[in-house]
Amino acid sequence: MKKWVCRGVLYLWLGSMLIVLLFPVICTVADGFILYGVEGFADFLLWDPTWLRAFWISMGISMGTALGSALIAVPAAYIFAKVRFRGREILFLVYVIVMMMPFQVTQLPHYMTAKSFGIYDTPWALLLPGIFAPLSVFLLTQLARAIPDEMLEAARLETGSVWKILWYIVCPNLRSGIVCMMVLQFTEYWGMAAEPLVLMETKEMYPLALKLAQTDAGIPAVAAASFIMLIPPWLLYGYFRDEIREGMKGYHL
Repeated sequence: MKKWVCRGVLYLWLGSMLIVLLFPVICTVADGFILYGVEGFADFLLWDPTWLRAFWISMGISMGTALGSALIAVPAAYIFAKVRFRGREILFLVYVIVMMMPFQVTQLPHYMTAKSFGIYDTPWALLLPGIFAPLSVFLLTQLARAIPDEMLEAARLETGSVWKILWYIVCPNLRSGIVCMMVLQFTEYWGMAAEPLVLMETKEMYPLALKLAQTDAGIPAVAAASFIMLIPPWLLYGYFRDEIREGMKGYHL
């Protein structure tokens, strides 16, 4: 009897937490479809082109950072995990330290770098920091360490090309981790608002999350935009659910 009571209390607590987590999503869906109908979606898709422009700007930045970070993170993770060189552990520790810094700490260096390279107030000011984000390298390095050294040694005997080893050996073994990392990277930049507020001035170039935070449009358009912002992460998780779960299993410190 006591065991059933404890289990019932646990289920009740978990159910309450689930309701708390899902409540904002439920309200967003309800506002978008039930309360305001198609009026907000008509504003988003037809009558106010700034919403669609912000949507595609967010999509381009998010997809660009996800793809670019994969191109950088895979060879970097292979080097950190399987190539021995002086200072490797110290350099990797620097990656970890930078990864743990919030944007509020690094926003001034980002701003000064963007100004110096002439990319301030352009999408590149958001793309380049995302492409070289240390989080992607850190996550894939944990998975790359699990690749058997014997497999890589056999590949080196067959071919002396590092790129062939990366393409035919490393990438297939890291597939789930790469997909998981790209989804995480996409989701992070899809909802960003602080970075473009610091690195961009032209409001017409604002991504959707920042436009949504600063808009003075009516409630129907805001409700529709909020609902549309939920769709890409939902679709990504639904399509790559197995890869995300498999990739997350291999991440460890």
